Amino acid sequence: MQYRHLYPMVRILLPFMAGIIVCISLSSDHIIPVIFWILLLLLTVGAEFVPAIKKSSVKKWLFGVTLSLFLFVSGYNSVLLHKENLRPGHFKFIQTKGVFVAMVAEPIQEKDHSYKTILRVTGLKSGNAILKAEGRILTYFAKDSTLKPPAEGSLIVFSGDIQEISPPQNPGGFDYRKYMANNNVYHQVYLNNISWKILENPHGFSITRIAHQISRKFVSILSNNGLKGQEFAVASALILGQNDMLDNETLQAYSGSGVTHILSVSGLHVGVIFIVINFLLGFMKKEGRQLFIKTFLILLTIWAYALLTGMSPPVMRSAAMFTFISLGNASKRNVHIINSLSVSAFMLLLINPLMISNIGFQLSYLAIVGIVFINKPIADLWNPKTKIANEIWGLIAVSLAAQIATAPLTMLYFHQFPAYFIPANLVAIPLSFLAIYAGLSVLVTSAIPLISNFLGLVTNLLLFCLNYSVSFIEHLPHSVLKISSIFTREMILLYLILISIILLFTYKKKSMIYISLCFILLVSASFTQTELKRQRQQIIIFYSLGNIVRLQLYKFFF
Repeated sequence: MQYRHLYPMVRILLPFMAGIIVCISLSSDHIIPVIFWILLLLLTVGAEFVPAIKKSSVKKWLFGVTLSLFLFVSGYNSVLLHKENLRPGHFKFIQTKGVFVAMVAEPIQEKDHSYKTILRVTGLKSGNAILKAEGRILTYFAKDSTLKPPAEGSLIVFSGDIQEISPPQNPGGFDYRKYMANNNVYHQVYLNNISWKILENPHGFSITRIAHQISRKFVSILSNNGLKGQEFAVASALILGQNDMLDNETLQAYSGSGVTHILSVSGLHVGVIFIVINFLLGFMKKEGRQLFIKTFLILLTIWAYALLTGMSPPVMRSAAMFTFISLGNASKRNVHIINSLSVSAFMLLLINPLMISNIGFQLSYLAIVGIVFINKPIADLWNPKTKIANEIWGLIAVSLAAQIATAPLTMLYFHQFPAYFIPANLVAIPLSFLAIYAGLSVLVTSAIPLISNFLGLVTNLLLFCLNYSVSFIEHLPHSVLKISSIFTREMILLYLILISIILLFTYKKKSMIYISLCFILLVSASFTQTELKRQRQQIIIFYSLGNIVRLQLYKFFF
């Protein structure tokens, strides 16, 4: 079966993604003319339906080329249309200093010396007039024991001098400005206690605000049922996606041991929800009306859970993928997981093309693709005779597949590689599964304190074992391999090597061996060139020690 018949949605996703990537890479602010976009659309439709073209041999390639160009332009323009700072109504085109009216768009996060949130500007005072405006601002409220920060959904008025988010002060430092720009936030402001006041308290219906309130209630339930310290922090991250309470030591332990993905609510967690609900609804028939009711209830539960965890890219990816798999099962069609994955990625990028810059989004999809294409060849290398050995080997194969698929990207971003990720995952994944089940049971039985308290103690014990195991592995000698020679060029070459090896095992063609060797030679030459250049250069670097921004690893979980 040909590639285009196997994965039709991939052919739609790739040019759309290419347009997004090119636009972001060029930092472009010029939209491709609409007339060109319409022309491509007409050519695409004509190639498929106009009889004169349809009967022509040109049709074989014209439809594919024009459709790909149409999708490329669509992806390119979608980035520019999504960027708020390019819209005429953005406050930066009117004024950045003065009086503004804004809505508190996200839950308040308590920091050491301030409260942090995102404000969404709705208007500003220009002279004696109140003008409509838009734009999102990273906002810090000064701490004061007598004045609480405004709640999510509050409408406030403030006077301030809005500044652009600063670039990194040191070479190689974390680019917080770029990270926030990928979330459509380009400016920041600090407000003391006399520079703002509440105009309106939260009112009306807001599904996101209600979800955040329920999430905070669930966090409180975990705290009241025996979870404490970093066990409580890990439970909040593991079950509800609340990462703010994790300390640096715990973050480093999970990162260094190669199990950072556990702390992110993603496919693992959505999969648990899917399995539990599917089991509870197992009494319903697998056909007819009951099948559609069952599918509806499963999807409702998955998206409700995704909403409660803040709709992070990994959760949205997982929820979208399970949605298309469930719909495929309901329609009695055997939907290939790659097509489901492609549809979910296309829909998410259509809603927010800037999501492609999110490291968690990238790692999440690469991990699943790796499991789909690499897991089986690895698993086939050994066929254990016992059931326990088979389960362990299956877990190792999955971990290897995900790690191999994400390794070039993680080395590019973090310049490190966890040496003991296999034993770490063998311990951490089963413990995290048990902890998720136990933690969810605490929430479900919270109305019965005797049961929920006992389950809370069990959850706390499981998380203590998880944290201890991860910390022990991270402190082993040479647990983290430092890699400083990986740049974008080397990352691309490493992925080309990986793809050529997969094709070699798939099609068993001799030519793929030569192609793989060519890519290996190219990446070796690139590493050598980088090292020689590094040895020859002589530079002096002055580091800024003030206003240090802490790299929050959990923002990049997949």
